[in-house]
Amino acid sequence: MRDRHVDIMIVMPDTADCREVASQLGRRVRGWKQAKDSVVVRQSDLDQQSANPTLVYQAALAEGKELYH
Repeated sequence: MRDRHVDIMIVMPDTADCREVASQLGRRVRGWKQAKDSVVVRQSDLDQQSANPTLVYQAALAEGKELYH
């Protein structure tokens, strides 16, 4: 069986502490067997940078699946 890779992007309100959220996420997924990458971004930053092809946001929005809103 091929190992799976998980990419997670969390969009937070502008008042959120993204570093704290990323730290909490890291602790919660630590035991997962899959390889994983994560990014936590504020909504305003995503709005401003979503079309930037050098950042992961564009691909995540185009190819990703929204799990919770």
